[in-house]
Amino acid sequence: MGVLSLLAISCSQSVCAKTHHATASKHSKETATKTEKPTAPVLSDPQISIYSAHKEKNNYVIALYTDRPGKALITYDSPTCQANSYGDTVLNSKNKSEIIFTSTEDPLCKVTLQKTANNQLKITKETSACTAWHGDFCSFSSLSPLTRIYPQ
Repeated sequence: MGVLSLLAISCSQSVCAKTHHATASKHSKETATKTEKPTAPVLSDPQISIYSAHKEKNNYVIALYTDRPGKALITYDSPTCQANSYGDTVLNSKNKSEIIFTSTEDPLCKVTLQKTANNQLKITKETSACTAWHGDFCSFSSLSPLTRIYPQ
């Protein structure tokens, strides 16, 4: 049953006619006065980059924003070492290819990462607080360069 049929059943013809006419007029005025405003383009966040390296039974993964400060995850799993950390990164203002990671678990643990020209990430140094946290048998700075796997 259509809307007009329902209106006719629920009220007298004179009232329905006035109500329907008023509703139709109101809708026409709204349509005529309402103009579509262009929407601003939505800027998406830069993609997070994921770097990985596999050597024998050692797996290294780093996920971070390489072009702006943000959150990061470093994971280093081997038969003798499990050093996983998350924290914040900042870009070196003097060298945009250098990223400094600060662990959330221990703010004194800082890892310096270097972006290379061939989509790799090299860990160049780490503070002694990191060594105390994950032990001296595994070191982030001993990792081979990691290759970016996402985005490709």
